[in-house]
Amino acid sequence: MAELQTLPPAKTLEKLLIEGDLSGLNAQERIDYVLKVCESLGLNPATKPFAYIKLNGKLVLYALRDCTEQLRKIHGVSVTGMTMQTINDVYIVSAEFRDKSGRTDQATGCVPIKGLSGENLANAYMKAETKCKRRGTLSICGMGMLDETEVETIPDAEADGEKKFKRLKPITPAVTGVLQPEQPDAVPAAPAPAALPSLAITHKQHQALEGGIRELCGAQGHDYERTRAALKEKMAREIGVEHFPELNQDQLTVVNGWLNDAWRKPR
Repeated sequence: MAELQTLPPAKTLEKLLIEGDLSGLNAQERIDYVLKVCESLGLNPATKPFAYIKLNGKLVLYALRDCTEQLRKIHGVSVTGMTMQTINDVYIVSAEFRDKSGRTDQATGCVPIKGLSGENLANAYMKAETKCKRRGTLSICGMGMLDETEVETIPDAEADGEKKFKRLKPITPAVTGVLQPEQPDAVPAAPAPAALPSLAITHKQHQALEGGIRELCGAQGHDYERTRAALKEKMAREIGVEHFPELNQDQLTVVNGWLNDAWRKPR
């Protein structure tokens, strides 16, 4: 892995090491830092285990699904004693975690479920379980950072971080195998074959997608639940995703394209 040729200024280095703020680093320094973190944890950086978030004026990393999945495998983390309960319209999942060394930990995942029913309620149940598993994995592996299910609850933070500090993509691996910041092109270029996974959709995007399906059904006289089920079957068959909250940004674009096609079909 490439090392920094020169260290950042002392003040910037202090903000990074003491406050965890990456905003003072330039693009190459941020890449080197992410690679160092991945190397120290045994993670594959090509799977994009981290993303940026602007939080309390600081640019920090948060863990994506690939991060926790790889950590669970590396450390042999197992989940036991999972319990579920509902308190004041909040669905709570708690579980115990054990790694291959015998160390144990506990974690909880909570989501509000007031007013939810059917598929939305089922998705909320799964989301609470996912939160619990990911928070527990990060905790038992000694990583005190947010995961993507927690970032969804911080309004616009995810978008602010990714907008100001471009996500990373690899240069052609056969040439260098090194990451570099994404640069704007004068002419739209075809996606690189080895591009990193797209960021997961936000809660707002999920709600907008649901609203788009309802609007389509209302305009064309279709049954909402049947149309929604048919769309999910198409998602599972063609892009390998069964639930809307599990879509990433690229997959959401595909699904919205399907809806746009449906609008253009004769009624």
